[in-house]
Amino acid sequence: MLRFKILNFSFFKPISLLIGLFFISKYAYTQDQRVADSLIRVYKSSEYPDSVRRTILKKISFNHSDPDTSLFYANLIIESAEGEKDLIGKYIGFFSKGTAYRLKGVLDESLKSYLKSVSFAIELEDSLKIAQSYFALGDVYSSSGDHDNSIEYYNRAIYIFNRINNTIGLATSYLNAGLEYYSEGKWEKSFEYNHNSDSLFEVLNYEIGQAYAEGNIGLVYAKQGLLDSAEKKISRAIKILEEYEDRYAIADYEIQMADIYHLRGDIPRAIEYANGSYKVAMEDGLKEQVRDASIKLSELYGELDNYREAYFYQSKYLTYRDSINNEETIRKIADLRTEFEVAKKQVEVDLALKEKANNQTVAISLGIMVFVGGLLAFRLYRVNRKRNIANQKLSLQNAEIQSQKEEIQAQKEEIQATNEKLQVLNETKDRFFGIISHDLRSPVNAFKGLTELISMYVKEKNYDGIQEMMVHLDQSSNRLSFLLDNLLKWALSQQGSVPHKPEKISIGEITNEIFSIFKSKAHAKNIELKKNTNDEDCLMVDKNTMMTVFRNLVSNSLKFTNEGGVIEITSEKLNGTQILKVKDSGLGMSQEKLDILFDLGVKKTTSGTAGEKGTGLGMVLVKEFVEMNDGSIEVESEEGVGTTFKILLPDLC
Repeated sequence: MLRFKILNFSFFKPISLLIGLFFISKYAYTQDQRVADSLIRVYKSSEYPDSVRRTILKKISFNHSDPDTSLFYANLIIESAEGEKDLIGKYIGFFSKGTAYRLKGVLDESLKSYLKSVSFAIELEDSLKIAQSYFALGDVYSSSGDHDNSIEYYNRAIYIFNRINNTIGLATSYLNAGLEYYSEGKWEKSFEYNHNSDSLFEVLNYEIGQAYAEGNIGLVYAKQGLLDSAEKKISRAIKILEEYEDRYAIADYEIQMADIYHLRGDIPRAIEYANGSYKVAMEDGLKEQVRDASIKLSELYGELDNYREAYFYQSKYLTYRDSINNEETIRKIADLRTEFEVAKKQVEVDLALKEKANNQTVAISLGIMVFVGGLLAFRLYRVNRKRNIANQKLSLQNAEIQSQKEEIQAQKEEIQATNEKLQVLNETKDRFFGIISHDLRSPVNAFKGLTELISMYVKEKNYDGIQEMMVHLDQSSNRLSFLLDNLLKWALSQQGSVPHKPEKISIGEITNEIFSIFKSKAHAKNIELKKNTNDEDCLMVDKNTMMTVFRNLVSNSLKFTNEGGVIEITSEKLNGTQILKVKDSGLGMSQEKLDILFDLGVKKTTSGTAGEKGTGLGMVLVKEFVEMNDGSIEVESEEGVGTTFKILLPDLC
């Protein structure tokens, strides 16, 4: 029976070949379910002598593909052999039992059974059976991750297979020992053993064995940095294995190709090979390959910043890793190493008893048993301690993985929030440029028309007309200047570049300057400017930004107040707060307009009482500059009655 196995996860993992129960000529023994079914019918149909029944049972156990059924008949072989004291039957029964448990994945019971088969092989003094048992023990230790013991028993098998000229056994033992040396990072030794295996399989003309050996040599090349040689060897191995439809091995070697392209920095090709391995493994239910392909894909997608795919394959890896790991089984296998030594020593003692019949040997044997029992107790203590340390490391790893998940989620949320904020800012920018382009057009066009009229009046020497146009030109230039001034200040505020130097300023200084600015404009519309302020009171504010606030508020009131109206500035102190109000008897605003008053991103189309236009930028500046001075602003308005802006500033003087 031929199959692959993977020992543990690493960047490059070689392939091992399990030989069958027995070697026939140059080829490994393989199972035949049809033979097993026929023999079961024969066994159940008639009564036979015990010797014939045991022969039938042996062949059923060898040929049956279901491990549970094979285990059942292996136990029947053992029971039958016990009554007859049949050492060969016991050997075959326990070897079959070990193989059945190995196929079921119950490695501790498999090791116990193989240990029993070793003892009977030694009693039989059968070199081939001893070598086969050593090989099986090497394989089980390999599966448990105990590389030192695995190498020891593979080398014992190599010694015997070489001595008895069993080429297929020798080639396969070299292949699997090469795997163990690879797992321990001994590249030169691994290369030597895999090369020996390749040469022997070539002599046998055993092509699939050559594929495994060459593929493993390729992995050694990869570890040594010889990526071109590695790719050549592994590609050849995959090509041969595809002819044999050996999907188990193909899935493994495609992961190795992904590792090679990853080291070269070719992430797309690496993902292509890793995906190929993942697909084959999922279709054939190869848990270890699914696990290894998943962690490789998670790593590759992570390097591409594709966190969604990286997280998906990381989850797959954790699921399959946890289903494969079994710490309790590994602990039992480690303990059984001592049991084997005891069993082997017991066999030697039994043989000595038969040859010498010496009571002294029995006493020595009992003493050894007591000593080994103490050694076993000490070993159990050390194993339990290692297991506790491993559990602590596993807990830390799980906590780290959870932390990574939370960090990825936080990054996603932060990116989403940033995207939403950028979208709002982009919409505001578009709206802002639309407003500015529209409102700049009016005064610029007015300038153009006025200059044309002035030119015409100059030609006609109409000096009264020129004087009238100069008044309009002055008004247009004032509006344009005011608009550009607000635009500049708003742009600076968005960049965080507006100078802000708080100082003590009297309320009278602010209101007097504001009234002097707008006196002529108010007079032109026959609007009365009033103030009811405590001019001696002071404010701790930045003068430039606060003057901008009041200029915009008074200008806005003048724009929306009819002729004969009143604009009043008042101030009062209340509970440590300076409250300044700008109140007008103008058009007033609806609640709908109040709700969007400070929002630059919403279109506002209301014109002043004399057809004046505005961008809405002034109100945005008012709110930002009041808040820059640690204050707040409130608005009260009623249509047809007027509007009151209330500025609340901390009294810090």
